[in-house]
Amino acid sequence: MILRSIFLAVFAVVAHPASADNSYCAVNLDFTKRYLASEESVRLCDVYPDTVLLVVNTASYCGFTSQ
Repeated sequence: MILRSIFLAVFAVVAHPASADNSYCAVNLDFTKRYLASEESVRLCDVYPDTVLLVVNTASYCGFTSQ
């Protein structure tokens, strides 16, 4: 029984390796945004593939803060 469990675990890892397909992009990263105070844009999936990101929405030119 243990041998069978080990065989199934090894088969599961070999049969489904980590995806090497770079065309996959998480839905929340599949967009293009412009850098702040710049005309240059960036597509997050192209620049940060296979990376965990923390996206923070900060207010620029907000009416509640002095500029």
